[in-house]
Amino acid sequence: MFDLSALMRPKTVAVVGANDDCGSFGGRIWHYLGKYSDLNRMAVNVRADALNDVRVVPRLSELPEVPDIVVLATPGRTVEALVAESVSVGARATLVFSQVPPETLPELGRIVDDGGMALLGPGSLGLINANDGVVLSSSVSLERAPQPGRLALVAQSGALMGVLHACAAEQGLGLGLCVATGSQLRVRVEHLLASLSTEGEYLAVGAHLEDVDVGLFVSAAESLSRAGRKLIVLKGGLTAPGSLAAAGHSGALASDGRAFQALARELGIVVATHPAELLACMQAATVKGKSWCFATVSGGLAAIAGDIASESAFGLVPPNPEIKVFPPGNERFEHTNPVDIDGIPMTTEESVAAVQALAMDRTYDGVVLVLNDKPGLEDLLSKLARVDEEARSRLHLCSECSGQYDDAWSAWVAEGGNFSRGLSCFVHALASTRETSCQPAGGLGVEGQLMSAVDAHDLLARAGVPTLPVVEVQDIEALELTISALKLPLVLKLADVEHRSSEGVAIVTSRSEARASFERLARTGAVIAQPLAQPGLEFYVGVNIDRVFGPLFLVGAGGPGLEAEQDISMTIGLPDRAGIERCIGQTRVGRWLTSSLGSPLVDLDLLVDVALRATALAEAMKDSLVALDLNPVVIGPSGAMVIDAKVHVTKAAISNGAGAL
Repeated sequence: MFDLSALMRPKTVAVVGANDDCGSFGGRIWHYLGKYSDLNRMAVNVRADALNDVRVVPRLSELPEVPDIVVLATPGRTVEALVAESVSVGARATLVFSQVPPETLPELGRIVDDGGMALLGPGSLGLINANDGVVLSSSVSLERAPQPGRLALVAQSGALMGVLHACAAEQGLGLGLCVATGSQLRVRVEHLLASLSTEGEYLAVGAHLEDVDVGLFVSAAESLSRAGRKLIVLKGGLTAPGSLAAAGHSGALASDGRAFQALARELGIVVATHPAELLACMQAATVKGKSWCFATVSGGLAAIAGDIASESAFGLVPPNPEIKVFPPGNERFEHTNPVDIDGIPMTTEESVAAVQALAMDRTYDGVVLVLNDKPGLEDLLSKLARVDEEARSRLHLCSECSGQYDDAWSAWVAEGGNFSRGLSCFVHALASTRETSCQPAGGLGVEGQLMSAVDAHDLLARAGVPTLPVVEVQDIEALELTISALKLPLVLKLADVEHRSSEGVAIVTSRSEARASFERLARTGAVIAQPLAQPGLEFYVGVNIDRVFGPLFLVGAGGPGLEAEQDISMTIGLPDRAGIERCIGQTRVGRWLTSSLGSPLVDLDLLVDVALRATALAEAMKDSLVALDLNPVVIGPSGAMVIDAKVHVTKAAISNGAGAL
């Protein structure tokens, strides 16, 4: 995990490319930084006259003190050298606005890693931390002052961050933190989400994701849930063809389409489908309870409000008849539409008193007041803005107004009130943020737990599934015995992890290399050893027990390319040999391997045999299995071999012991 403190809360900032031209990135960054932050800012520019009345130095090495963060508002071709210079002067973070040539990315990453520095970008729109007075962005949304608040947004897209920041400010919604990660060379959305489980006092966190590191994402989501912070995600690419692999358990398959939605359900994450819904769900997550009174100033809207609330499983809660909402002389039974507070003529002052009385009624959690175009709306909003703070905190306004009334909301926002545009969007957001609860993501089944690697190997071996030997290595002495038994080269892996990254695997060819790799891996967790697999083509075989559809079978291309390729076929139920062959034939790799060019390369019957044994095992395990993932299954000249297997079973099965399975 990166140390993000220098990025989130720096004390000193150096802006490379700072100038007086607010039409440029460097100019806007310098301008907004000075306007909204009290940070010690220092300017770097090869032009000594780039700024008036401010000292400008040509190089980072000539700064009067070491900056916590270096902001690079310079052309992409200059970034590599400037990041290296940032490391050399001791900066702890860099923020890169420009895109850089792709061929420079590996070296740029190496420089950052060697320097132990956090890098946000390239292609980032920056960071707006209104809660701590840190504004490091060129977003034109900063023409309106950033507002502190208990909501946070982390987006890959800078444009989306800017739009939502502007909309939030317009609606009086406190978006205390906004970050755009851009190309995510090192600091990813998932890293920032993880930090927000302990950072500040946020009630809800919105995220925009295009690609997902599943292991990091699951960990971050669970951390936010434990902290009681609702996560709402807008995921790009939900309709991609790869979503056909939706039911698969493997974390790699959860990076796209319905699979991501399935993972989100298990984690208690709200999935938004468009930017306005993301903002509405973040807003809805700040209010408590499910019992809301709906009131309008229009008879027609009153009926529509009732329909929308009912469709969203809220139900319409009319005003409490014991509350004296209407002025003397207008008895409650005379009012035929109890939701419409304008059903009986009242002055603006009487309407405000009625709304305040509704807001203070504790028989429900709050009041949603829907306002539409009407004479005197400006006066009504101005007077509503002056109701006491407790009533205002229990009152949410929804605008069903046309654009001609946009300016009318300024008085309400200025007094700390917030509003949403559109009743339907807000009510659906209220419903969706209350229907999810986080479950541990130990498999797509709620009760799933990962079996140990050794137990999973034994289970598969008993079922006749060909697997590489697995030995758990406890210490250096056990490592030496394992080397003697299995022979070099060996593969050392972190044991019993949901999502194994490249850092959790080491191929060793000597005893000294084995000892060094073991000591590195053992600092993180238990270690297993396996012989090095023979070469061949890599496939994926999986079975997932879906709570709705029952057993789901998946097969296709596997190995490290599983996530990128998404070449997986799925069928409901456990197929026979002919069904497995049909599934393989539906994949790109299957079609190629049954063609005249590919058929000599691999005996697909070997893959079918492995799949049949896997489905037979799933059938035998019945209610104890949650998910079975074999990846990769290597098919080569020497036959078929499962290299890595993950078996998720119910908690009851774990408690009864693996030997009973």
